[in-house]
Amino acid sequence: MKKRFLLLASLMLLSSCQQEQKVYKEYCPNFGFLNQSYSSYYPCEIDEDNNITIVSKIISPFNTFFEYTNHIYENELNEIKSIINLSNNYVIHLSMCFDRHNLYVNNKNELLKNLAYLNMNYGSSTFIELEQETYDLLKIAYDLTLLTDGRFNMCIGDLSTLWDNYIKDTQGLYTFPSEEEVNKALSNVPSVEQIKEIFVFDDETHSVKFNRIENKNISVTFGGVAKGRATDLLKYYFEGKRTLISAGQSSISAYGDSFSDSWKLGIINPLYSFEKDAYLLLKKQGAFSFSTSGDYQNCKIYQGNRYHHIINPFTGYPSTSFRSISLLGDSGAYLDAL
Repeated sequence: MKKRFLLLASLMLLSSCQQEQKVYKEYCPNFGFLNQSYSSYYPCEIDEDNNITIVSKIISPFNTFFEYTNHIYENELNEIKSIINLSNNYVIHLSMCFDRHNLYVNNKNELLKNLAYLNMNYGSSTFIELEQETYDLLKIAYDLTLLTDGRFNMCIGDLSTLWDNYIKDTQGLYTFPSEEEVNKALSNVPSVEQIKEIFVFDDETHSVKFNRIENKNISVTFGGVAKGRATDLLKYYFEGKRTLISAGQSSISAYGDSFSDSWKLGIINPLYSFEKDAYLLLKKQGAFSFSTSGDYQNCKIYQGNRYHHIINPFTGYPSTSFRSISLLGDSGAYLDAL
């Protein structure tokens, strides 16, 4: 099942230009949704004989929309448009690198070594070279899995697919997961000790050995860290700009120096998420990352119970231990996972 996630980027920039210049206080250029014009790779399929077939000429894993507000000066416009074009291209590249469902190939039949490529090579006896961005996030997700004693587990791909299919199904194609289905997917989730045996990293060649564990069909997912990692990496494009980037509104990173004005972020109260003024207002200056996870989005109600996208890797079912958590820190990827 093809998955796409929305990266909604809201960027607020403040210039040190002279005050007499024309100021666009509500400057909101619409650069639209990303498409194949930003990428030289296309979704493809590979058969048992390693023959590659391009299945689509359209590539938009992130449907990305940029919005800029708050004091953009006239002489900055061309520079900002150039930054947007570069960052758009990079966002598409990241989305393909982090995609576990689709393979991608360019016009020279060269495969993008992404997460789907890694999962396809589960159990390979050799080291698998990955794109740098894929490799870096794999190591981050690995470290977080060990740090949390498996409470965050990057190897819950089967469980994630099972619940995503049900929760995001709008056409009634999937029924509520049976206990048998959950247990089968759960049986493919390795323990922390097994994960230490499964992965062997080579930083010099950004390659990994993905060892097989008997009776387990392991699938890696970046679902809990990808958006936060994207906001972490985009800061290199907006360095020196006062910038706020929101990825799907749950992963936020602010860049730049502290100013007299603070960022104002609204945190939804999950008990009253659809009522007016049901927010907690956070005011924060300077550079930071901020992440919120809750059961009030990407969820379904079944027989009076709420089932959502945050899966407990020990039970196989959506977590019931909290309604919403917000964390403030330095790394979007770490905050997302934690």
